[in-house]
Amino acid sequence: MAPVSILLFPVKKFIYHVKIDKFKDNKKRSYLVLSNHQTPLDRFFISSAIKGDIYFVASEDLLSNGAISHFIDFAVGLIPIKKQTSDIHAVRECIRLGGEGATIVMFPEGNRTYSGEMCYIKPVPQIHF
Repeated sequence: MAPVSILLFPVKKFIYHVKIDKFKDNKKRSYLVLSNHQTPLDRFFISSAIKGDIYFVASEDLLSNGAISHFIDFAVGLIPIKKQTSDIHAVRECIRLGGEGATIVMFPEGNRTYSGEMCYIKPVPQIHF
């Protein structure tokens, strides 16, 4: 069990009442995970379920919170993206990391949803390479 998972075990069990099943990956390949975003700890819950290198696409705002940002980046790995834009640098980083076998996780809504209902997702123009 990773150090972050050990620290968050009581939070997962007694506050959120979740049991996280491990994702069984027999092929050792990269994945793109799209998830709704309900709690501040979603990144850690997903990291608990998937083995291997995982990177989360996150707004640059998250990386401007000093020590907390460094901890989150260390614990789960972040790919910064500019909010409400088509950030080609983030796209290139996702392609590079995916090519190296990493799993990329995105919360397409960009914000947390407290009810579980989907929020508005801004349409993205197609990018051709």
